Amino acid sequence: MNELSTLRLRDLDFEEKQIHVLRKGGKKVVVAVSPPSMQDIKDYLAVRTERYRGSNDDTAYVFLTRVNDGAAPLSNRAIEALVKKYPKAFKSNNQCRHTN
Repeated sequence: MNELSTLRLRDLDFEEKQIHVLRKGGKKVVVAVSPPSMQDIKDYLAVRTERYRGSNDDTAYVFLTRVNDGAAPLSNRAIEALVKKYPKAFKSNNQCRHTN
């Protein structure tokens, strides 16, 4: 989760469709990302700017939450909660679709 909470805008490479990730121990890796997933990230960044008033500075964090009148990076704990929450929601939606 730490890789997500520390991800910065400068780590996103939309031209090459890659994300530069800083792993534990300071090791840098490059992750190839599918074009549809990169588009999802672009869509999220538009929401991020509007809803969370996130900065578009290269050093700004990608994943934010609202704090008072500003934004703060999501914590590892918040990301873990989201990772647990959304698969359950998608599973419930898929079961509903299959029964109709």
